[in-house]
Parts: sequence; structure tokens; C-alpha cells
Amino acid sequence: PHLNVYDDGESLVVRAELPGLDPADLDLQASADALTIKGERKANKPIEGVSHHRQERSNGVFSRTLNLGQPINPDKIQASYKLGVLEVILPKSAETRPRKIGITS
Repeated sequence: PHLNVYDDGESLVVRAELPGLDPADLDLQASADALTIKGERKANKPIEGVSHHRQERSNGVFSRTLNLGQPINPDKIQASYKLGVLEVILPKSAETRPRKIGITS
């Protein structure tokens, strides 16, 4: 699936385009620095007496692993699926979050 990934300072946010999928057909797995999205896009039942003019959407099993490049807290990950877009919020590990440093004079 096509992905957008951005960093909001506290978390990495991944948005994946997955139109037409049932959330029950998705499997998310996370480690300390990687996210894997697996799923299956099931084929439509063939309709008798028709021929396809174009078939661009693929069917079948897919898997995509994204190396995050920094540690995350796997216990606090949140995922939601709305209007064909999967959003996964991956909170950064406390050690990698930016911190404000005060300067004394």
C-alpha cells in the first residue's frame, strides 16, 4: 500500500491507503524500530457474461515493513481505520523525544 509517514515530535504517524479492506483482514506488527502491515485484498466474485476492460486494483496477500530509524514504544501504539485509510500512531521512546533545555546565564 501507499504510505505517508510524518513526525509530530512526540510520535511517528503512518497513514496507509487500503480502500475496500475489512479491518479484520489486516495484521499489524511492531518491534522497537519497525512496523509491518500485512493483509489480503480479496478478489471480487466473477460475474458471468462480462469481460474486463481494465483491472488495475491488485488482489491477494500483501506485506510492507517500514524501518522507522528510531526506537518507539510498542506498548502505546494506536491504530484506526477510517474511509479506507489506516492510521498508526507510534509514540517515540522517551529517550528519543526532543527535550527543551533551559539556558542559565
